[in-house]
Amino acid sequence: RFLCVPATMTTQYGRGRREPGLEITLLSDDKLEFTLLNTDPSMANALRRIMVAEIATMAIEFVSIKANSSALHDEFIAHRLGLVPLKSAAVEDFEYSRHCVCQGHCQKCSVEFELKVKCVEKQMNVTTRYLKQVGGDSHNGVVPIDGEILLMKLSKNQELDIRCVAHKGTGKEHAKWSPIATVVFRYEPQLTINQQRVATLTQDQIRTIVNSCPQKVYEYNRNTEKLEAVREKSCIQCQECFKEAEKMEEWDLVKIGQRKDRFYFTVESTGVLKTEEIVMKAFRILKNKVDEINHTVSGLKFTGH
Repeated sequence: RFLCVPATMTTQYGRGRREPGLEITLLSDDKLEFTLLNTDPSMANALRRIMVAEIATMAIEFVSIKANSSALHDEFIAHRLGLVPLKSAAVEDFEYSRHCVCQGHCQKCSVEFELKVKCVEKQMNVTTRYLKQVGGDSHNGVVPIDGEILLMKLSKNQELDIRCVAHKGTGKEHAKWSPIATVVFRYEPQLTINQQRVATLTQDQIRTIVNSCPQKVYEYNRNTEKLEAVREKSCIQCQECFKEAEKMEEWDLVKIGQRKDRFYFTVESTGVLKTEEIVMKAFRILKNKVDEINHTVSGLKFTGH
């Protein structure tokens, strides 16, 4: 766990100025969990939307089928190939095809693949292992992600001869370019326990409240004779404790609220980019958007009437 406070993200929200921060709790290539601190829901949601829709990756865009004697029709195969996740660590080395000076596709804006197989046995599994890069630098790293993904099955004497072209794009154009398997955030829970009401409960009633929580948030401190939320961050706001308190006609025993300036993020990658890269790119894009707004606003001239 460590805390990073990016001064460039300083914003004005609510009372006084805030210094947003980032506290990482879990980091791996495929999953990242962090807490976004001292900011507001609009910034948290903007960050989430950027991760989903505005980070560039590589994906197959054009498919040319020269031979297909399988049981699947051409459009179905083309659709499956388009959804194959391609490693995109080198995506910044490529131009968007719409900005490239070439007439069709070239090594500056695209990567070409070939899928050429024939089944000589009773049955054959065609996976992404057979999707080979051609006509380019195979060291650019734009290859299917690790682990064989099943594309289709061939019977004896069935064959495929397919050429594919991968382009650079973003999730706002098509979901196949999104590097995100899932990204969600939730507010930090805030529990308020009425200790005066707790003092009027029996031991069995207190035990019922404690056991009602599936996340084991509560514990009863026998020394202080208080009900404590010892794992408040684990609360999923399921309201089970509140429901049990209602059955006892203790409507104000527990109040479940939310802190609107702290957000728990969970980011999972499809494997095309590391989660750390996804989050850092999202922050850079968000910063550029804010800088552009500041620049535009500072250039406006306001006239009074």
